[in-house]
Amino acid sequence: MHDAGALLERRQTSSTGVEVTWATMVVAPHLLTRRLADRVDRAIWMSSGGMYLQALDLDDWGWARRPWDGTRAYAQAKRAQVDLVAVTAERAECPISVAMHPGWADTPGVTDSLPGFARVMGPLLRTAEQGADTATWLTALPHDELRPGALYLDRRPRGTVRWPGTATSPADRARLRSLVDRQAGLG
Repeated sequence: MHDAGALLERRQTSSTGVEVTWATMVVAPHLLTRRLADRVDRAIWMSSGGMYLQALDLDDWGWARRPWDGTRAYAQAKRAQVDLVAVTAERAECPISVAMHPGWADTPGVTDSLPGFARVMGPLLRTAEQGADTATWLTALPHDELRPGALYLDRRPRGTVRWPGTATSPADRARLRSLVDRQAGLG
């Protein structure tokens, strides 16, 4: 289960020069998945509904040329996760990879990083336990019932595009995979 996240107030880079949000949520889990491919039967990527509002910017994935926006950087990293999961399925790679969205849950990550959103949406936010339901279910689901490359919400595969202009083309998915492979030292 890849569940690490970072919603930063200012742009930071890792010791390898990769922007920290991207390194934490895209490069590191991709590297871990590839290294464990022959030891695990599935990889579950915890995404976010924020990815529905963002398209990838592969020309400035690390926010080096744009003014920093931690919320958008987070959402774009979550979009990249879903796209990497799709590429893994297209290539029929192991382990089987799926993404999941927990729904908007009342967690410290939401209340601390998005206080205005938490205030407005408060009554509609899920509990942490409700948010964890699909993740728990996916870990226990028999291997042959997983749909490789799918994005799950509430125990069902869902679409990955809800907003015009946010879909990633097949060419850009391949470009993303190549970029992240290089960043992870895999190619």
